Amino acid sequence: MIQRRETLDDILERMEDLYDSGQVEKVRKELRRARGLFPEDLTLLEWEATFASDDGRPKDALKFLESVLAEEPKRPFARREKTLVLMALGRFEEALALLLDIGPEGRSLEEASAEKRGSPDPLGAVNAGEAAFHFDRGLCIDHLGRPAEADEAFRKAAGLDPEGCVMPLRLSEEEFGRVVTAAIEGIPGELQGYLANVVTEVRDYPSNPPLDPDFDPGLLGLYVGVPRTERTQEYRDHLDRIFIFKRNLEIEFPDRGTLQEEIRKTVIHEIAHHFGLGEEDMGEFA
Repeated sequence: MIQRRETLDDILERMEDLYDSGQVEKVRKELRRARGLFPEDLTLLEWEATFASDDGRPKDALKFLESVLAEEPKRPFARREKTLVLMALGRFEEALALLLDIGPEGRSLEEASAEKRGSPDPLGAVNAGEAAFHFDRGLCIDHLGRPAEADEAFRKAAGLDPEGCVMPLRLSEEEFGRVVTAAIEGIPGELQGYLANVVTEVRDYPSNPPLDPDFDPGLLGLYVGVPRTERTQEYRDHLDRIFIFKRNLEIEFPDRGTLQEEIRKTVIHEIAHHFGLGEEDMGEFA
């Protein structure tokens, strides 16, 4: 009996089914095999970009997407995905320009798959896609220092998808500072003396020196210094710095009570680095 040769469409459909069922490792395996059979296929390059993003490799993801867009400059998924990658790289002005150029029709991998299968709730899918567009627009604008305009975009997103795009809080500097101070004061007394050479600074976003140019724009906090466990006499009086990123925390945790707890956890997490504790040592604060 002659078997029908497997086509690219067969492989792509199987990958989508596996992805939808949460079998991500099997999708990766299928992708590796498919790339060997169809190395120039643009959809497979888009999958490569998606997994590179998921793995925290935005520069690799951008290379895949630029290869796709070099062949098809108006390809919707690749353009929308590129905006997300540019945001992950902290290139918010470029991301915003591209986002505004493509408009709300840009789709995520999940949305594109649902569209191909026939969404059971087309209006809901459209609303969610438009909401994501406005929310990401708000993020870009907020990073560019235009808070009132950003909040207008966030409100549009929340109106379209109240559960998926919750309106971020904006605590006053005073209220946010009080929560940070309370977290520091909550450090046990026997450790307080060791914090004399630690300066805590609240910033909106991790976008200015002296931070690493390869920073993660989504960081909640950052420790910059020499841990006490690694100090020699030369570094005995070294001034360490802890950065707490206000807007990232407010956007990630839009519930006030949860936000305050996460601010506390973030402060303790970064102070723990000063004492030489690694992520594996921090328990609930990791």
